[in-house]
Amino acid sequence: MKNRYFKVVTKCGHVGRYHCIWIAFAIVAESKQQAADKVREEGRVKRDHKDFIKEIKEISFEEFMVLKADNDADPYLHCKNIQEQNRIMGFEDRIAVDEYNLAKLEQKTSRRDTVKFRKKKAKAKERSYTYCEYEVYEMEYAI
Repeated sequence: MKNRYFKVVTKCGHVGRYHCIWIAFAIVAESKQQAADKVREEGRVKRDHKDFIKEIKEISFEEFMVLKADNDADPYLHCKNIQEQNRIMGFEDRIAVDEYNLAKLEQKTSRRDTVKFRKKKAKAKERSYTYCEYEVYEMEYAI
């Protein structure tokens, strides 16, 4: 098979749980599926998210080499710790909100609220049963 060149825009992390950075990787592969599999192995990619790939586009060799050089020059991809990352000029402008984790947070929150409501409802029901039994007891022995 003939190797082709792809630009794969992926969601990268290490910028906080509810944030991400979109990075375009230059990948050599035979198909789009193989390019997606290869980019999954790159560092910093949020590979456990369903929406970690934004776009896969076939590009020419010249575009591939330019993108490869851009990634080699990107300080974010070469950081070893948070201090180095914070020293990058204009880094905050590249950070985007991660919709995947926000949606998961909302699901957890709504689930927690549902559980609290059900517990509260069960306690209220228990109190009402106790109150009814107490009234019946008073009525039987009041005569």
